Parts: sequence; structure tokens; C-alpha cells
Amino acid sequence: MYEKFAEAVINNTINDHYTPKIKAEVIFDMLFTDEIAKWISRSTGKEATLAAKEMPIELHEYDNLNNNVDYVVTDGDFVYLAELKTTQESFDYKQLRTYLRFMDRSKEKYKDHGGKALLAMLYRILCNKKDMPHDPYDELDKHFRKTLGLKEDEKITVDKAHTYQKENDVKNTGKYIHTSACVLERTKAEDWDKPLRLVYITPEKIKERDLCVHKVVNVSDGMISFDEEECIYNIALCDICSNESCKEIRGENPILYNEMIKPLFGKDE
Repeated sequence: MYEKFAEAVINNTINDHYTPKIKAEVIFDMLFTDEIAKWISRSTGKEATLAAKEMPIELHEYDNLNNNVDYVVTDGDFVYLAELKTTQESFDYKQLRTYLRFMDRSKEKYKDHGGKALLAMLYRILCNKKDMPHDPYDELDKHFRKTLGLKEDEKITVDKAHTYQKENDVKNTGKYIHTSACVLERTKAEDWDKPLRLVYITPEKIKERDLCVHKVVNVSDGMISFDEEECIYNIALCDICSNESCKEIRGENPILYNEMIKPLFGKDE
């Protein structure tokens, strides 16, 4: 039974990838979820944790308009905003500038602790607030416990969030209660007290000049620059398919890599 299901997922995902007007990236987003932290860990050499998916980032500092980042990953040194692109053409300069603006504003507000800006935005949307909390992790913890009626010593879990969502038919921005549960269950407050970094996962390497690494980025509202040399990382799916350093990762899920990732993103030998 499971073999037929796996075969259907693989075949239909590959077909959808090559079919016009179908956003197969959404399907890959689900299938690659458990691999994202591993790929980042392989690139940085540090153990990484997927904190949450689809976390909001502010578009303007004076309101709660937001975009969502595909994945947020922590490793104790940095908080990574990770974007998955399953076609080289889907790399978006406008989106890149949005992330760079957000990272720049996070440095202004939280200095080298830009990860807090992500939690602050999550808190603002979930609680319909406009202010930027000083300790957003603690505020999220308090809000979650109050909403679900949990005692201070009760463990926060994603399953409890799902039960609450189902019983209360939670919709729209209320679903960020799930996101906050992911953050609170998987990470600690100190994990967010770190600088932000941007990761693009693409079929092939993006040209360095396109990522604007080590350069000032020209944007519509001024010039944005970074003091750090390595602000943007690029992970290529074709490298994951072939590099010897990824052999162990591929071995953990051979069906995903051999039947889907390699046929679609591997380079012809």
C-alpha cells in the first residue's frame, strides 16, 4: 500500500515539475522539509534545527504587512532565513531586496540579535499588536499558555496546538499558533539572540554577482550594506546529488534522493 503511495507521489511530482502552470515547488517544499536543516548543517559544519516554516517577516516597520519565509533554521550561531527555489528562473531580486531590508532593520532594532525580529513579527501578527516586544520569545510563551490554558510547568508541543486549532476551527492568522508552537517546542530563547543569515536553495549555484555577496545592494529606498562578509549562502541541489560529503544524508532517505532529487536536479554524468 505504501509503495503505491510513494510511487504516485514521485511520479506525479516529477510530472508536475515539467507541467506548465503547476507550482510543483509547493510539493517539493513539503517533501524537502526534513532535509533543509541537514543541508544547512552540511554547509556550515554545525548541527542545525528547523525552527518553523512560513514565518512572517515585516515589509514595513510601521505596520503588520508581511511576507513569509519558507524555512527558519537555527544552529546556535545564526538564525537562517531559507528560501527554496526549484527552478533557477524563480530566483527573485525583489524578494532578495525584501529580505535584505528586513535584515537591515533587524540590525537597527536588535543589533547582532536579529533573530528576535522574527519572533517579534510573529508575536505582533498573532496577537494583533503594533509594538516590538523586548523579549518576544517570552511573550510568545505567555500568549501560547494563556490561549491554550496551559500551566507554567506544562510542556508546549505542536500536537497541543493542533488539538486547539481543530477544536476551535482556527483560521487565517490564528494559524500562527502552530508556528509559535514549533518555535517554543524546538528552540530556546537564546537560539534567537543571534544574527540573521539568508540561504537560497537552488537547482544550481547562483552567480555571486546576482546574490550581491560582499557588495552594497542598491534598493529603491536607499543603500543597504552589511559589515559581515558572509551574509548570504547558496546551496545547490545538484551538488547535494553528487558531493561525497552528502553521501550520508542521501543514505538516510534513498527513495527521495535516488528517485526524485537526482533525476530532477542531478547533473548528467
